[in-house]
Amino acid sequence: MAHGTALIYDEEMTKYKLLWVDLACKIEVPERLSVSYEALVRNGLADRCVSIPVREATDAEILLVHSDEYLEAVKKTPYMTLEDLKEFTLQFGDVYFHPNIYHCAKLAAGSALQLVDSVMMERAHLVQKMGKNEVGSGLALVGDVVKAMMCVVQHVSPDLNRVLVVCVGNGKIPSHISRDGKVLVLQISSDVSEEQQSKYYISVCLQKGCCNTSGFMQAVLGLLLPVGYEYNPDLVVLVRVPDSGVCDVVWKQLTGLLQSFAKGHTLVLMQEKENSCVGPTASILLGDPAPPLGTLQAPDREDVDAVERLRHRLQADWKLLQTTSEYTSGAVQH
Repeated sequence: MAHGTALIYDEEMTKYKLLWVDLACKIEVPERLSVSYEALVRNGLADRCVSIPVREATDAEILLVHSDEYLEAVKKTPYMTLEDLKEFTLQFGDVYFHPNIYHCAKLAAGSALQLVDSVMMERAHLVQKMGKNEVGSGLALVGDVVKAMMCVVQHVSPDLNRVLVVCVGNGKIPSHISRDGKVLVLQISSDVSEEQQSKYYISVCLQKGCCNTSGFMQAVLGLLLPVGYEYNPDLVVLVRVPDSGVCDVVWKQLTGLLQSFAKGHTLVLMQEKENSCVGPTASILLGDPAPPLGTLQAPDREDVDAVERLRHRLQADWKLLQTTSEYTSGAVQH
């Protein structure tokens, strides 16, 4: 059985387009996928990957996070006229429908699930074809990211008892998936309330989100890595949400660091509007070294405080966060 970094791509997922003028949805074009694939081919990365066959998500898998009513309604879109599609679209937010888009959405969601199986069978690391949201009010008709995680949790095998989910950016990770300890969620963003914290749901709210490299690395080195090492996951799911703000150099460093967990069993799900992060991610998962971060400024005091508050609050749950220091707001007293 081949081992390495997986690439799931099928031209069937590009056979849709916006059939009318909609400024909110015009960024969702099939070229988002094809351009990424072409860049991997052009840079010689595609040939280094393991090809994983695409499949559609089943109704049972889709119904893990969507209602019967929603699924049955979307199933009718391939047979609608243009006017019917426009009217149906008005029921949702920034989303549009095409006669083939339901098929494309099922392939996208099925690809994410297919990769989970491949990773745990030690065949692969990476897939790239994500929608925008976990509900039908965004660009995705089927919520790939959430669906993949839900299926991992609900169909856990004896060899998959601990899943580490690292979310970069202001994404919505359902908190209930971490209640029994089989999933540990670690999120770095700019708008997560610290009141959501629990042992297995940890969100770091930084002043500038993921845009400030110093603050971001403070959270990674001071919180994410210690907790991750102690948790000792069987699988790592790294999620990059739209407009995360993290730069490619930092993203490469994070991806490389997380590969030290779970014997390298890493699933990367990217939802960025731009395609520039696909090549760098594939490169790191293929074993290429991450570039140095360069000279960093000291992190903002607010970011240091945020990380230290969380470390102090979580010390009782995670031994690797325990120190001899007593932290008070605004200072660490030795």
